[in-house]
Amino acid sequence: MYVAPRHQPQNQELLAELIHTNPLAAIVIHDGRGLDANHIPLLFDEDAGLLCGHVSVANELASLNKEVDTLALFQGPQSYISPSWCPSKLTNPEIVPTWNYAVVHVHGRLRVVHDEDWLFEHLEAMTLRQETSVGLSWKVSDAPPTYLNRMLKGIAGIEIRIERMTGKWKTTLMRPEENVAGVCAALRASGTDDASEMAELIHAWSTTNKANE
Repeated sequence: MYVAPRHQPQNQELLAELIHTNPLAAIVIHDGRGLDANHIPLLFDEDAGLLCGHVSVANELASLNKEVDTLALFQGPQSYISPSWCPSKLTNPEIVPTWNYAVVHVHGRLRVVHDEDWLFEHLEAMTLRQETSVGLSWKVSDAPPTYLNRMLKGIAGIEIRIERMTGKWKTTLMRPEENVAGVCAALRASGTDDASEMAELIHAWSTTNKANE
């Protein structure tokens, strides 16, 4: 992925935060017949350097019998940016539309896991993470044991050992500062979650870059 220096996050914490907030990844592999992609929510274990998820055993991904190279794509907030939101357009027409977004690409080695103990621990960790994020407390153990055992036989684990991570915060730095304020105000007024998150990202990115000037 091409990343201009001005769009490169300065610390890994930003990348981790985007993954935790947007865990649904597009996992891409080359399986011999060509490129194949699956959309799978992943749990990021920062200490172990792992991304973990699971798929149905009916998914062809579950039949892999060796490690393969993979690319996991995480999409953060994204939004169209209109020149009309920039006050300086009144005196300087050299402003064009753009599309802002934040993404993380994770390269690594993927293996399939069929061990039931691994799967159970993974489901507990994944459930705890997501239930906590919505303020609830459902646990895997709340499901009837016979039903849970039946469900475990229908899934396979996915474990990606991370080799490198790349982030891209394509948040156009609009000068003068009144343009930043204008764009952020318009995004917040749109009322969508993506636009509001992008407004916060632009504001934070602009503040950080201003401090580093």
